[in-house]
Amino acid sequence: FFVVDLSNLSGTTPHQPNSNPITRYADRGYKDYGHTLSVGDGLLFLNTAGGTKGCQIFDLKQNPWDPPLISSWSGAGNDCHDSFARSNVASRDLLFSADGYSGKYRLLD
Repeated sequence: FFVVDLSNLSGTTPHQPNSNPITRYADRGYKDYGHTLSVGDGLLFLNTAGGTKGCQIFDLKQNPWDPPLISSWSGAGNDCHDSFARSNVASRDLLFSADGYSGKYRLLD
């Protein structure tokens, strides 16, 4: 996935045709990995939608430019097509996952 600095897009003056306001970005790897991603409570969830790679969880609070991988959920039958995280549900943090190939819905604590 790529991290892109969008700070040059804000302002009061419109950008001209053929200008390039995106001057800073970084390739953080995981080529041919991500299908969808979501962000919640300072965490980035990168979902694969295929194979056994599952969901990779990165900490944006620790370093938004190069977020460290803090956890993953993977293995046979855990393709994690899409996910949604919710904090403080009955004092627990939960990840709702919909697997594409296995057709399963999961609730992970």
